[in-house]
Amino acid sequence: MKRLLVTLAFAAAFFSGAGVWSLPAEAQGPPGVTVYSNSGGGTGPGAFQPASPTNPLPTYSVAGPSTSVCPSVIPINQTTSTDLHTFTAKGHICSIMLISATAQSITLAEGTGSTCGSGTAYLIGGSGGTLALAANGGFSMAAGSPWLDMQTAADHLCLDQSSTGNVSGVITYSDH
Repeated sequence: MKRLLVTLAFAAAFFSGAGVWSLPAEAQGPPGVTVYSNSGGGTGPGAFQPASPTNPLPTYSVAGPSTSVCPSVIPINQTTSTDLHTFTAKGHICSIMLISATAQSITLAEGTGSTCGSGTAYLIGGSGGTLALAANGGFSMAAGSPWLDMQTAADHLCLDQSSTGNVSGVITYSDH
C-alpha cells in the first residue's frame, strides 16, 4: 500500500506540478519529489500531524517538477470551420473544452489544407461535423497527460462546424 500511494504521489506531481494527497505518515517522497505537510503538525519535508478524529489521515503536499506536459494553449472563438494550429511534429492533446452558442455539430480533425480538407483523419466526430451539440451546450475532457494523439506529424488541427453559431473554448497540447 505504501508503494502504491508514493507512486500515485509521484505521478500526480510529475503530471500536474503539485497537489494535495493523503498519505500514511511513514510515506517517503521518491527521488526528485519532496513531501511536505500542510496539516500544521510540523515544518519541513516529511513533517505531519498524526491522525485524529477530525483528521483521519495526515495531509501532505507533494512538490514535484513544475513543467507542464501540455504547455501550449489554443484559445477558440469561431463562427466557421477553422484551422486552429499547424504542428511542427506530432500533436498530443491533453484537454479540450468547447461550448456552442447554437445547436450544431462539430468535428475535430487533422489534415492539410485550410480546414484539413486533404489527408483528413477525424479525431472527434466524423465527416461534415457529427458530434452534435445543443444550444449553449458543449463538452470537456481534461487529463494530466495527453489522451488524444494526432496520427501524422506536421498536420493541421481543425475544428469544423456544421453551422455559423459561435463555438468557444480551449485546447491544451504538446507538439513533439
